Amino acid sequence: MAIYKRGKVYWYHFVFNGESVQRSTKQGNPRVARQIEAAYKTQLAKGEVNLQDRERVPSLTEFQQRFLDEIRVRRADHPETIQFYECKYSGLLRFAPLAHAKLNRIDEKLLAQFTARMVNDGYERSTVNRHLATLRRALRLAAKWRIIDRLPVVEMLSGENQREFILSRELENDYFEACPEFLRNAARFMLETGLRRKELVSLKWTEIFFDPVGTARRGYVHVRGTKSKN
Repeated sequence: MAIYKRGKVYWYHFVFNGESVQRSTKQGNPRVARQIEAAYKTQLAKGEVNLQDRERVPSLTEFQQRFLDEIRVRRADHPETIQFYECKYSGLLRFAPLAHAKLNRIDEKLLAQFTARMVNDGYERSTVNRHLATLRRALRLAAKWRIIDRLPVVEMLSGENQREFILSRELENDYFEACPEFLRNAARFMLETGLRRKELVSLKWTEIFFDPVGTARRGYVHVRGTKSKN
């Protein structure tokens, strides 16, 4: 019998007819936990319970459609986010051992193998981390839907390349001179207001106000659907 403690309660894990069984006893007493494990094994042996009654655990490939459908519902107003997850999930499936693995068999060892493969193939650490973050979100969703009982620890790689660049006032004119007129106008407006590209192209005339409010010296724009609450 194999019981182990997670948090304040004991879980049991064993293999029955070639299938892994892992459940919480909801007990903090190891003796009671072993009794519960033994009772469940007896029920399985007598056919009083059936593992097939539980939802079959899908592979990462089989879970793709369900995961992306959920992302499309939750992030319907952010098509770039949807595209991001579509791209990164496809990248996960290029590693065959991960693609064919059942969700409950994805553990720290398999994650380490996937990470090593991407690094050896020359991917940037930031790219590897975005794939790992996508996998972590998919597994969290599977846990939320009670498809899996355990979430593996997903360790991100350190030392990501920083792509942050600040356009100085001295370089602004050089930047504007290199832009065609329509892009120059947009770039100037974005730089002065801090708008993201999507926020700029989504603006409507009804959200642009030329008259100042209160003690302000200039008008303002009302930005909807921002990336963050700030």
